[in-house]
Amino acid sequence: DKAEAMLSFQTGGSKKQKAFSKMEMFEYRIDYYFSTSKWAKVALLLSFTFMLIAVGAGLLVVFMDDHSITNAVWISWTYVADPGTHADCPETFLIRLIS
Repeated sequence: DKAEAMLSFQTGGSKKQKAFSKMEMFEYRIDYYFSTSKWAKVALLLSFTFMLIAVGAGLLVVFMDDHSITNAVWISWTYVADPGTHADCPETFLIRLIS
């Protein structure tokens, strides 16, 4: 269950070792990547934006009367890119909730 990574440190002349779990090692590597890479935050922001558009478009395809995927992606993109477009949103509760 524990990762094979070990930390050796000395306190008061005695050498101790601490084992890290796989999750702790994963969290450390993610933290290190985001603190050293200058493009990591940009990639994360673009990934979340793409996922938000994709999920919004998927929900719009299901709940809108017009089941056009291209129309749903366009509407989802405009909701993300320009929040002022919510004024043109249909009056149904589900569509307003998705937007």
